[in-house]
Amino acid sequence: MAIYPKAVQRLIPHNPLQDPRITPRVAVLHVDAGGATGADLARYFTVGSGGIESHFSIDYDGTVTQFRDTAYQADANMSANGFAVSIETQGKAEGAWTTAQLEAIKALLLWLHDVHGIPLVKCPRWDGSGVGYHILFMQEWAGGPRSCPGPLRIQQFGSVIVPWMAGNHAPASAIPSVPKAPIIAKVIQKVTRAALAVDGVMGPATIRQWQKVMRTSVDGVISRPSVLIRAVQERVGVTRDGILGPNTWRGIQRRLAVPADGIPGPITIKALQRRLNSGQF
Repeated sequence: MAIYPKAVQRLIPHNPLQDPRITPRVAVLHVDAGGATGADLARYFTVGSGGIESHFSIDYDGTVTQFRDTAYQADANMSANGFAVSIETQGKAEGAWTTAQLEAIKALLLWLHDVHGIPLVKCPRWDGSGVGYHILFMQEWAGGPRSCPGPLRIQQFGSVIVPWMAGNHAPASAIPSVPKAPIIAKVIQKVTRAALAVDGVMGPATIRQWQKVMRTSVDGVISRPSVLIRAVQERVGVTRDGILGPNTWRGIQRRLAVPADGIPGPITIKALQRRLNSGQF
């Protein structure tokens, strides 16, 4: 499951045939254009939307609501539904994102980058990877002429979100107190003999154990998750871009001699546990 820990959970039913598993590579920002809260949208997506839904919404005060696990499809982006995470924002068509909404957007994008490897860049093409807004690719993402998320928010995307992504930083309020790489962290914590808490937090003790596995200097210091992931990527022979995405998992899977589908499922995790436990990764 891929559940954002800072979100209010209002998960709506999904049909496995219509809403299959996906590998997200794009985050798309919307506006609901009616001023609806997350609770309002949960009701709408459940009974009145005609099969259209988003993964998240962000209220004026920055409250994030999650409607669907991001490992499964939500249908708000036309041709991009099979690889996009949809983010609604409360507001009217002519309005702008509040400061609280902008901070919540940044925090959510960091989580999507960490969990799914979605690059913190403006998406270069409709079927590419990165972050965008609904009418960035009018026909492919919106299905024709629209204004979503509105001209002022599009200006904010260019003047606030894009520079923030380019700087690869965020205000302290939007960054966890310690770097996180949940899947790798939990595996290390479960299989090492260091009496580590299995909390998915890549803190100093867990980092030291990973450094021992990777045979690097053991200082317990890694400034961002991307540094850790680059060490993994160098070991498994894939591009060192700092993203724990499908390409990196395929490299890990090839090293583990399991099916290289880019998805860290039970077979991959068990194989990784065995390798780390034997010290042979």
